[in-house]
Amino acid sequence: MKKIIGLGLALFVIFLGVSGRAATVDSEESPPGLRLREVFKIPAFDPKLKKENSAQLIKGNGKFSSQPDVINVTNNRSQLGAIWSKPEFRLDLSHDLETSMWINFGDRGQDAGDGMALVLHNDPRGVAAIASDGQSLGVWGQDQGDSKPNRIATSAIRNSWALEFDTYSNQDKSYAHAFDLGEPAGQHIAANYPDDTHTYVDRGTNGFFFGLFGNHYYGMVHQNPINDIKLSDGKWHHLSLKWRAPVGKPRIGQLTYTIDDKDPDTGMPTTIARSQTADVDLNKLNATDNRVYWGFTGATGANYEDAKVIFESVPHIMDIKAEMSVRDLQTNKPIIDGDKVIDGRKIQYQYKLNYTNGTQPWTNIWMNLPLDPHFKLDIGNIKFMGGHTQDTITAKDIKAGHLRLRLEQPLSTQQNVIQISLVGHAENDDVKSYHMPVVNQIFNGDNYIAEMITPAYQVMPRRALNLSLGNPATDNLSLDLKRQADAEITGTIAYRDNAQPAWDSTQFDTVSAILDGKKLTNQQYKLTWVNPQTGQFKLTVPNQNLKVGQNKLTLTVTDKDGTTTNQVQANLKVAPGHLMIKTAAATSSFKPAIVDGRAKQHVARRDDWNVVVSDDRGKGSQWQLQAAATTPKTDTGQKLAGDVVFNDGKQDQPLTNGNVLIKQHQTTSERDEHDVDQQWDTKRGIFMNLQANAVPGQYKTVITWTLNNTPNGD
Repeated sequence: MKKIIGLGLALFVIFLGVSGRAATVDSEESPPGLRLREVFKIPAFDPKLKKENSAQLIKGNGKFSSQPDVINVTNNRSQLGAIWSKPEFRLDLSHDLETSMWINFGDRGQDAGDGMALVLHNDPRGVAAIASDGQSLGVWGQDQGDSKPNRIATSAIRNSWALEFDTYSNQDKSYAHAFDLGEPAGQHIAANYPDDTHTYVDRGTNGFFFGLFGNHYYGMVHQNPINDIKLSDGKWHHLSLKWRAPVGKPRIGQLTYTIDDKDPDTGMPTTIARSQTADVDLNKLNATDNRVYWGFTGATGANYEDAKVIFESVPHIMDIKAEMSVRDLQTNKPIIDGDKVIDGRKIQYQYKLNYTNGTQPWTNIWMNLPLDPHFKLDIGNIKFMGGHTQDTITAKDIKAGHLRLRLEQPLSTQQNVIQISLVGHAENDDVKSYHMPVVNQIFNGDNYIAEMITPAYQVMPRRALNLSLGNPATDNLSLDLKRQADAEITGTIAYRDNAQPAWDSTQFDTVSAILDGKKLTNQQYKLTWVNPQTGQFKLTVPNQNLKVGQNKLTLTVTDKDGTTTNQVQANLKVAPGHLMIKTAAATSSFKPAIVDGRAKQHVARRDDWNVVVSDDRGKGSQWQLQAAATTPKTDTGQKLAGDVVFNDGKQDQPLTNGNVLIKQHQTTSERDEHDVDQQWDTKRGIFMNLQANAVPGQYKTVITWTLNNTPNGD
């Protein structure tokens, strides 16, 4: 399974960036992320606030080779920070889109405060939009003890929707400290519209004389909350946002936010993710053109936190199609979850990155591929479209179990395909199988991240599989066969490790049977199990596949795990065949002839002649057929004035003078049957000739057929 990070659905790339002040490199190791230079802006606040924008851009200490930019929203007491997309890079909410990021709130636990908020807005102030600090988190309205919630709402960022990550639970019964009254205590995530009066609820007063002369304190309605979550635990928390645009009217879209859906150390999906989906009314955002500013705000008070954001993907970047596969090179089949491969098996990891859309190249691409020690890299290569090849990859390039290399060229519309191949072998010297774990493999550039997840498969220890023939067992068997007998070969397949069962016929996969250098198809032999549990079998090769003399058959067997046996040989000696006249009609005849004082040539035969020669001595054998005839006579001894002749199409040859060559033939198959008389016609074959003085009568002659096994009659 693969996962691709960093694309906004149906949208294009914009080069990322943040304007604002830069700070030093972050001392903590950070997850992979993007570099930000132009898309976002860290604005200066209105001097009336008497607050400087605490947000700053620092370089991340990435665990992977490409260093991300880290937005440090707050890092000390009594701070207020904000970062916004520039006007030209506002989100277009008329399209479905996705984005993701890592957020970190430091490790101060219960002493942290106050939190951050992800905000969508169309405040008239644009990138200068900001609200108050403390529980307002820079986006919500400011509770000043007024009994009317509209005053609170008007002090919020206008035309906005916010998703707060609240690290300090404000549950005091006093104004400016009661936003979380009526909600579960503890750190939480919740959403609402900051400038909507219905967001704020009067929770009471802290004055005297039944509260008539005191200050009101307001709580905030928490929509779609995720409660009881530890945010300020020092860990990076992955946040995924999925926007589904409105369809028709009302103009209400849905934003699904999911926290902790990815492990910060491995990048793998987790089982602890928590999610909520909120309706967002674009009319309340005054999004007449469907576009909104977006970014983060944050604030601290007496309690504070080191609040950071790393963008992992941003909408409107580029469309990269990233594919990876693992292949067993012996079987040439893909390896998927649950598959098994044998120790020593050649394996190939293949990656393909295809830049399909975008306006900026994907630059400074580093590949970070965790490689399990049970995969031993032999050789690898990187090929770019157009034929450019990067230096060969070897095992020396693997450091601490990771293959980290920088690709020499960026991806763009001109150079849009990169292919990477890693060929190695599976290794498992243990007696137990090894479960190759799923790992996240990353291609991390300045402005895009592609992630792919490897399949989980098993590397099995190699079980020696033995093949033997005959009884007693041997790996070189000799059999003498009659000419027309099938070869029936017995043998045994068994593992050598004494494990039980010794064999299981359900493990059988393929037989490689090679007869005299030519591989037999499944239709040219038959395998039957004599005993499926002990591996005893019988292999039959039909006689028509064997030639006279020596036949060499080599065999190997492969089980379903890909283990192949030793090679064995069966020497099959087929005895010479027989040459014989298979059929010779006992009585044959000529058609009647009228005796009228004139000579008759070539009196025709009837259809009762049948002479068939059978030769199963093998292809290329030769023979001659000869015939001789006695002088035709009647029963009373009257000799015929005439003769029995054979005409080869050229001349008559009398059979009464001795043997005449009738047919000379070389066989074209292992078993050859030749019907001699079927080749005769009105001009060729055996005929009867009559002289003018022939006397009427019924005459008889005896034809003797002689078959010789060579053309020379030897």
